[in-house]
Amino acid sequence: MAKAIRRYLASSLISLVACLWALRSLWRQRAALSHRLFWTQLVCLVVTNIVYALIGLVGVVLPVNWNHEFAVVGPLFAGSCGFCEFSSCLLEVNIAVGFAAAAWGNVRVASLAYRLIPACFVCSAIMACVVFTPWWPESFVVTGTAWIIWSIVTLSCCTGTVLIYAASVYKMSTIATVLQRCAMYRMCAYTFCFLATFAPRGLFHLLDTPQVLGRLSIDTHRDVSIAAAELLSLSGLGIVSVYMYSVWKMGRTRVDALCDSRSPVEQRVAMEDFMIAQYFDFSLSFSGAIDDARRSAVMIVANTRSEFNAFDY
Repeated sequence: MAKAIRRYLASSLISLVACLWALRSLWRQRAALSHRLFWTQLVCLVVTNIVYALIGLVGVVLPVNWNHEFAVVGPLFAGSCGFCEFSSCLLEVNIAVGFAAAAWGNVRVASLAYRLIPACFVCSAIMACVVFTPWWPESFVVTGTAWIIWSIVTLSCCTGTVLIYAASVYKMSTIATVLQRCAMYRMCAYTFCFLATFAPRGLFHLLDTPQVLGRLSIDTHRDVSIAAAELLSLSGLGIVSVYMYSVWKMGRTRVDALCDSRSPVEQRVAMEDFMIAQYFDFSLSFSGAIDDARRSAVMIVANTRSEFNAFDY
């Protein structure tokens, strides 16, 4: 158990450091990117994972994760963890909706996704209160039913995210090859990050019945449970590894396009890459007509590049 606690502590610390670095990087780019939908979604997700990592570290210092003898700390710990986990799931779905809105060119859906960001936290707080009942500390216990509800919610979010990204890739398959590759990369990377951290624990609690996981030995059952918790605690690191790359590339290509030391051809290619990267993220400061015009220009650039690539053997 001591080794498991140390591993959980290490994973929480890694996620905390990674998320703090990501938040610092996002804050430094706020002048250029704060008006963009993806930047707003990502900041909320990073902050949520910072809070989640801090709660995990508190759970290591005070062993409320394995011992619920604390009258108040135990339920508050479970409820706080549940709130952050539900918030992360709903924000992931919100990001997928924003990505799909960009793929389909629907400004109204993107605007709706932006307005629903606060609702993600409100719904998460309600679900955490209902599932983990943190307001009755004297009779507090995390029952199997509570974990099954948690698993259903998280796995439903995972499934919904996959379906939404699949719809985005389907739309991209009908247009330029360059946009197809970009959509496929983002779908695979974002989906893998989400599934790799949340799905294992969701499946564990859903299958934790006498007929399935109940057949395992006590030690094996405990090791599987701890491994699933450790993967979930690394969700912050996954966000930094996958999502921040998109933000970094968007800013990098724009700097390269404006750099005087690059040739005109290199500057043009970098600017085209920057435009294509922007295609998948709405600007909240643009009107619908301006945004549609900008996205039409990106389509022309992408189609032109695809035609040139067709002659490249």
